[in-house]
Amino acid sequence: MMLRTELNDAKNVIAGSEVSLAPLLVAIREFRWSELKAATNSFSDGSVIARGGSFIVHTGVLKGGNIVAIKRSYRTDYSTWTQSNYNRLLVVVSKLQHKNIVKFIGYCYQVLSTSEVQLFKRKKGQPREREFIWVEEFAATGSLEVIIHECQLNWSSLFRIIQGIAQGLLYLHEQRVVHMDVKPLNILLDSDRNPKITDFELSVVLSDNEITHHPLMGTMGYAAPEHIAEGIVSTKNDVYAFGITLLETVSSMCKSKQPRGLVHGRDWEAWKAELMKEEFNPALFEASDLKQIRRCMRIGLLCARLNRTCRPNMAEVLEMLNGNQKLLNDPKEPASPHRLLSQLWL
Repeated sequence: MMLRTELNDAKNVIAGSEVSLAPLLVAIREFRWSELKAATNSFSDGSVIARGGSFIVHTGVLKGGNIVAIKRSYRTDYSTWTQSNYNRLLVVVSKLQHKNIVKFIGYCYQVLSTSEVQLFKRKKGQPREREFIWVEEFAATGSLEVIIHECQLNWSSLFRIIQGIAQGLLYLHEQRVVHMDVKPLNILLDSDRNPKITDFELSVVLSDNEITHHPLMGTMGYAAPEHIAEGIVSTKNDVYAFGITLLETVSSMCKSKQPRGLVHGRDWEAWKAELMKEEFNPALFEASDLKQIRRCMRIGLLCARLNRTCRPNMAEVLEMLNGNQKLLNDPKEPASPHRLLSQLWL
């Protein structure tokens, strides 16, 4: 079981185990190490746009002028992790084509020189001889987490983002892919604030069965209760995480500045009660928006139910977002899932 630290955050993520996938059907571009060094000015500190405990992301300009995001992974167990896990990730992400999924462009698998190993050992404290780098489209506006915690958007913009996330997840589930780490940090926004789901390092491809089992993986606060308790993996894991993400997104409209990790650091019932006060910043919505805002809160609570069989699927979520009232039953949440998760984690 491996832990990783999120970008500029202290949330713990548990890395998952391998899954078997279908043979690679899509041609994947392999970049030369020299190409990526040139694109990032030798991976200079000035090109860094994000850091994590197991990776660092640079922005780069390829020959021809295309701006891309270049993610370098920091792992110590390359002999067992890189070759198997990254090969399966290439298969998954290379076949995903949707406006709400970050586009995968290519990869580079590099054996580092002795001097480079020593350089990274000094910088990161981890000896490395090989690393995997992948290249994807650059999202100019950053992540949804930044939107939630550092600035406020009006409701119409937020609702369009929510819809886009739901559409992206429905597409993934139609491909039998469970993302397993849906959260605001992994929702990037392009220059038009079109949401794009990224970071498929923990993704699972379901076989003929709709449910499988895996060791713990995901981010605390977004991981579904049944996965933490029993290792269950299904598309309902992503539905749960979407529900939490949706509620956090709505909470960004509150008058008072919402603390980081709102869902994770406070009692679930208290947090729900705070949302239900509907003390939103009036500058961010029209009076006619309140009905839609309330509907989204109800959808979030339905998705975040403890019992996975009571959660809607993403097709139903989209119907509800589009106004289907028949699917909107009163959300009844039995006990605090986040208190339960904390107990299970400990």
